[in-house]
Amino acid sequence: MSKQVMSNQLACLRGCGLVSSTAEGRNVWYTLADPRLGQTLGDLLELTAAIDPDCCSAQGCTCA
Repeated sequence: MSKQVMSNQLACLRGCGLVSSTAEGRNVWYTLADPRLGQTLGDLLELTAAIDPDCCSAQGCTCA
């Protein structure tokens, strides 16, 4: 994924209120806006893996 695509995705997530950003020098650190999102995303990943085990494996997620 290119830097521009990643930047656009993070800007979208920030605009939706899902992540917050903190500038530190030339770096910008992103965190989940609500810690419960991490648990929710983990639950969703588990469900996806249960439905389609080939989608998420030790090699990474290939779900589209």
